[in-house]
Amino acid sequence: MEDLAILAARYRRFVYPYEYWNKFRIAIYDDLGYLTVQPIDGSDGQDLWPGTQIIYRTNEGRYGRCCVQAYDSATKRLTIEWVTYNDNGTPYSSGQGLSIAPSYTVDLDAGTSPGGAAADAYWNTVDAATRYWRSSHGARFLLVLRAQSPY
Repeated sequence: MEDLAILAARYRRFVYPYEYWNKFRIAIYDDLGYLTVQPIDGSDGQDLWPGTQIIYRTNEGRYGRCCVQAYDSATKRLTIEWVTYNDNGTPYSSGQGLSIAPSYTVDLDAGTSPGGAAADAYWNTVDAATRYWRSSHGARFLLVLRAQSPY
């Protein structure tokens, strides 16, 4: 599945900034079926570099957005900022500097890693070159911007 930034470039549509993604806009994309349990490829050549943006619906039913702040290509550790929303659109939880080690889970409702039984995603490191952001327990995701390599 292509990410929205590639599709936007192909069809000359606008790529929305991170702040655009509030609870109500994310819900529309979910209602249209764009948020899925399909894994997001983070393998070599498809790395989730800083600036990469993902919108989501947690396994507890809350909508949110996250942005990669740092990616260590040596250790494969991701660091993200996130906002998970209440039903009324106010933040339920948010923060920066949430570090996700390879093959660990994350709970985007609580903003914790490892995510334990409430995990929404699994940063699945298959081998040195193959990695996926995988859904856990029915959470749904959409990659809305894949940032380019800073190198």
